Amino acid sequence: SHVDALRAELARAEVEARQQTAALQSAYENARIDQQTAANDLARQTQAFEAGATARMQVERAQDALAKARLALDQARDLRGLKTDSLKLDVQAKQSASRAL
Repeated sequence: SHVDALRAELARAEVEARQQTAALQSAYENARIDQQTAANDLARQTQAFEAGATARMQVERAQDALAKARLALDQARDLRGLKTDSLKLDVQAKQSASRAL
């Protein structure tokens, strides 16, 4: 029946939302770890430079890597939020449609 089809569609949407949310969370966590790793590397490179053990270029590369990691983290955070909101709206729309019948 039409109601059963809507319920099945709702169930699929809920599963898909959970899967995508988990993938987005994983991407965010990976970006967070990359940012922390880059921050740690910058600290090490800065310390080595101050001790005369490495060139300024190494510090600058570490600064660039940290800037890129921060950008990736911000993007992952934003995407996670936007996509999560979109998935919630999709599920809510399907819930409303199934309740209307």
